[in-house]
Parts: sequence; structure tokens; C-alpha cells
Amino acid sequence: SSTATPTASVTRPMSVEQRNLDAAQSILDAADAKLKVTQKSVATAKAADDKQLAILKKAEDKANKAKDDLVSATSKLTTMRGDVKVSDKAVEKQKEKIVAFK
Repeated sequence: SSTATPTASVTRPMSVEQRNLDAAQSILDAADAKLKVTQKSVATAKAADDKQLAILKKAEDKANKAKDDLVSATSKLTTMRGDVKVSDKAVEKQKEKIVAFK
């Protein structure tokens, strides 16, 4: 009978300990669930960020293409202006020849 008492006293603290462990496990499970929701939110936000970055990259590429096109068009215009000046000089020379011929 004297050995039954220590066994009973050992069992009771184990039961309290078990309840504490169960409570701690519940807290951990709740924290784990919150963590999973947070991770999902972060993943969703990152996906949205990646999508925004892709959109910005496309816009930047289009802007660079437009800039290149503008530089090319400016260069062509400069060349055309030079051609017009050469042509104007040729016309002037032609006029001078006609005037001199008369």
C-alpha cells in the first residue's frame, strides 16, 4: 500500500504535465496555421510583385525601343536635310549655268 501512494503521486503530475504539453501543442498548432497563412500571403504578394516587375520590364523595353526609334528617325532626318542642302546647291549651280548660258 505504501508503494501505491508514490505511484499515484507520480501519475498526477504526469497528467498535469500532459495537459500542459497538450496546451503547448495547441498553441504550436495555432502558430503553425498562422505561419502557413502568412507564408501563403507572402507568396501571393511575391507573385504580384513578380508580375508588376515583368510589366515594368516590358514598359521599360518599349520605352527603350521608342528611344532607339527616335534616335534612328533623328539620324535619318539629319541625313535627309543634308541631302536637301546638296540638292539645293545642285539646283543653284544649275540655275547659274542657265543664267550664264543665256
